[in-house]
Amino acid sequence: TTSGAYKAAITADTHAFVTMLDPSQSGTAGLVYSTLLAGSGNHDEADAIAVAGGKIYVTGYTNSSDFPTVGPYQSALLFSFDAFVSEIDPTLSGTASLVASTYLGGSAVDAGRAIAVDAAGKVYVAGITFSGDFPITSSAYQPNYAVDGEAFLAELDLSAQTLVYSTYLGGSSEDEVKKIVVDPSGRVAMTGYTLSPDFPVTQGAFQTSMGINGNAFLTILDLTKARQGLVYSTYFGGSGGEVAYDLRRDNAGKYYLGGYSMSPDLLVTPNALSHSSAGVGVDGFVAVIDPAAAPLSRNSLVYCSYVTGLGNQIVYGVDVDASGAFYAVGYTGTNIFPPGAAQNDHVGKYGAFLLVVTLP
Repeated sequence: TTSGAYKAAITADTHAFVTMLDPSQSGTAGLVYSTLLAGSGNHDEADAIAVAGGKIYVTGYTNSSDFPTVGPYQSALLFSFDAFVSEIDPTLSGTASLVASTYLGGSAVDAGRAIAVDAAGKVYVAGITFSGDFPITSSAYQPNYAVDGEAFLAELDLSAQTLVYSTYLGGSSEDEVKKIVVDPSGRVAMTGYTLSPDFPVTQGAFQTSMGINGNAFLTILDLTKARQGLVYSTYFGGSGGEVAYDLRRDNAGKYYLGGYSMSPDLLVTPNALSHSSAGVGVDGFVAVIDPAAAPLSRNSLVYCSYVTGLGNQIVYGVDVDASGAFYAVGYTGTNIFPPGAAQNDHVGKYGAFLLVVTLP
């Protein structure tokens, strides 16, 4: 922790931390800000981070009844685990660096898995809730809780201590958001996984029915339109089950996903790096979906490929640059690259990988 940390020491057990590094500096000078973020419970976990206007925003979940709150929308822990949302200003020191912090949840387990901030400073948080009384606004797209765990999306104004928007998202089985992206018009795109055969999908979506064991999804909501706010929603995957961990949007409105697949029948495009699974372990996948493609359905899949080899592969992060190059990172248990890659020989039990795909 740095001298300006909000919290420099904790008791035993597992607690969250937030660290800011400057890679242009050498040695300890590169540690700009680092703090623990915790109460006295035995588990505080930060699962997602966003940076906007020089502030750091984090979400996760906690079982600490004294998790630090500042100007909270929800001041108390309501069950064994609640989500939390915290805003940190690393230019300030000590307790002043925690600008805002709140619990978010109901009377069962809730966890924040994804966070984003728009140009106006509103904070969007998504994840999974098992609470039938999770705070839901009257403008929600889906006001009612089903069973077995539901995805949620919430918009918070931390400075005003208000919940601007909140909705469930899902069907009759477990659903979870892993990543969210706010587009320039304020619409919110989400990805993750669903086990619900009745997950909400839009007419003409790329994939309108779920595989046998659940699929990833891509869902876009317009939060200004309440019950009519579902702009686009599709399953993504095959018969074996998929989870998407990351999501990005390019300037043309296409969405880039990455995660893992256990399906032998994932629909890949002709220009894929790997057209089929190696059939050993878990495969990574990368995909590009264009919700505005006309006509919709199969034409909306711009690119899809397995990231596969004789071992386990998972894509944890994706990005896209202005030229349209698609970046994916994760880990692999084998060599996944064609000849000519910078490091073509896999060394060790597991290795990180960087994959760059240039789309036509």
